Amino acid sequence: MVQGGERNAFDQRALEWSLGERHGIRCIRMTLAEVLDQARLDAADRTLRVPDPTRADGSSRAVSVVYFRAAYSPNDYLSQREWDARLLIERSRAIKCPTVAMQLAGAKKVQQVLAEPGELARFVSSADTAAALRSTFAGMWALSDETVAMIRRDPSGFVLKPQREGGGNNIYGADIPPFLDSLPPRAVDGYILMELIRPPRDEIANVVLRAGSAAPTRGTDGEGTGGVISELGVYGVALFRAGADGGLEMARNERVGHLLRTKGATVREGGVATGFSVLDSPALC
Repeated sequence: MVQGGERNAFDQRALEWSLGERHGIRCIRMTLAEVLDQARLDAADRTLRVPDPTRADGSSRAVSVVYFRAAYSPNDYLSQREWDARLLIERSRAIKCPTVAMQLAGAKKVQQVLAEPGELARFVSSADTAAALRSTFAGMWALSDETVAMIRRDPSGFVLKPQREGGGNNIYGADIPPFLDSLPPRAVDGYILMELIRPPRDEIANVVLRAGSAAPTRGTDGEGTGGVISELGVYGVALFRAGADGGLEMARNERVGHLLRTKGATVREGGVATGFSVLDSPALC
């Protein structure tokens, strides 16, 4: 699943070619609107089928996996048609990466609720483990009257986040109070207040390379060198199957890789595609 006019097509194509060359798995790129126009759901067994452009007779193929590289932003749902296409996919027996449930589980609102006292303990059997996990959390709050009053007293240590993915969406520090004043009341619940994560005081000096040459970046000097900070993301895979009781049971749950992003020490945002940071590799010392 891709966006129209997709800008991140290069790494997507690398995955596509790898699946084809190594495993003989064919990939078909579609937008949500194209799914509604072209895909159909088999009423008997809920198989999702799409036209196969390689077959002259116009026959279709069954879809085994739907991999979402779109449908994370409100901009991906331009009309009811896109919502109907997402529902069609969710109703199918194809493996969804992610399902709606898993996508919502990673939402900032869920993170904020899990940061509340007692919530994490519902999912972690050991109280000591739950406490150890919570000790690593940054503070997160819903926008109650009390929280808004706290921001107005001193907004410097906070960031306001919408339920969005990618860079360029957050509001920082002194910009928060006037931004809240501009929001219609019904939009306030769409934001989460988070304590700023403070990077180490001793900045790491590094060189940022673009197109094989040292290049200036925000937060570094003109030679491409300067203080940087990095963010390490550890990725896992979780696969579920239907359980005997009608619910879901875990079939697989393991770590599968990582991604390191590095940016200038004074840069607030962190997106790679938006130009705020670059991909990096960790040095284990």
